[in-house]
Amino acid sequence: ADEVAEVLEAGLSEYEREPSVSVAVMEYSSRRFYLFGEVKLAGPVPMDRPLTALEGLAMGGGWQPGANRERVVIVRTHGAGDDDIEVIEFNGETPGPDGLVQVRPGDFLFVGKAGVGVFSESILPYLQGIGLTAAQLSNVLLVTNELSD
Repeated sequence: ADEVAEVLEAGLSEYEREPSVSVAVMEYSSRRFYLFGEVKLAGPVPMDRPLTALEGLAMGGGWQPGANRERVVIVRTHGAGDDDIEVIEFNGETPGPDGLVQVRPGDFLFVGKAGVGVFSESILPYLQGIGLTAAQLSNVLLVTNELSD
């Protein structure tokens, strides 16, 4: 912000004597994770500090009726063009050490509905919406089907 202010002041000095500019960052849009499924406040969530999975889940404003609180999944990609996907499952109702994993920018937290079909089928529409490649989608579906067993 300070560097931007200096550049603006330098540019304005051609038109005004001793310009004074202040710049403040309202939101760090590049640092966000995504929270979807059966939570009250689904969507992109800005990250202004390091968060655990449970803290990230809490930013969803609570559970929707019928949420599968015992099965929350983090889907994590490892970089552009990388088909490797990490799927981390944790219990959001009775938190244990799995819920203390750090949420990273770009992570996708998903809470499904309890007692509704195969888990991979409920997460698929959300994953398609976040731009995963076909290979990444296939990897996530394989892992989440294994978790269903």
